Amino acid sequence: MSATLSATRLRRFGSGQIVRQHRKTRVRAVQLDQITEIVHAVAPTLENASIRRAGKGECYEAWWVGDDHVFRVALDKSEGRALEVEMAVLPQLAEKLEVKIPVPEFLWRDETTDYVVLGHRAVHGKPLTSERLAHLSSLRRDALAVVIARFFTQLHDYPLESVDVELPLVANLNGRRENISAIEKLVFPRMTPLDVAACIDMEKYFAPCPPEKWTLLHGDLGPEHIFVDENDEVTGIIDFGNLSRGDPSAV
Repeated sequence: MSATLSATRLRRFGSGQIVRQHRKTRVRAVQLDQITEIVHAVAPTLENASIRRAGKGECYEAWWVGDDHVFRVALDKSEGRALEVEMAVLPQLAEKLEVKIPVPEFLWRDETTDYVVLGHRAVHGKPLTSERLAHLSSLRRDALAVVIARFFTQLHDYPLESVDVELPLVANLNGRRENISAIEKLVFPRMTPLDVAACIDMEKYFAPCPPEKWTLLHGDLGPEHIFVDENDEVTGIIDFGNLSRGDPSAV
């Protein structure tokens, strides 16, 4: 990568940018000198910040820039598109949520290498791992449930018509079929014939959600994406890489 980024290779996106579909193509992992050049190009105010690798997952590679910013590099084109969606949606969504989420500030694309990099302020805290969750008191679990329930309510209340990018559609049809199959196998044998007859219309109950009831979806909310402090208070929710629209039961 050259020391100077040409205008044809450097593109910055703001909210409201219509993004295009990409084929799933892997890109090479970014190196320290490359992420340094990217940060200096899109965030001059951070040019004196230390840069260090935070970690690498299946879809993204993350870098700490100073102590308050994280830059994520998409490892394939489809995940690059997801970063563009985050840039378009999350700043406005954050204004409607009580819980803190990563708010993108910088988005960079290299047209030659297909690198897509998103920079946002860090959400501090530690992941609420399954092990940590298992050791919480009932009162703390109840308090956590209230926060998560409020998050889902506010997320699902966000008007889809205000989102002017193309979001992936999640219909949750497979989940509905699995629910019906599980009920028939595990629940029906424990019920009276009369009760079973009353449930025959389950296909209607589990019918696909009509489009007018679709909502915004996080798409991947597990304990590892809920951050807490030393007192197990929620500090934020992260990882909106699967942000989508569709049936709200497909949370």
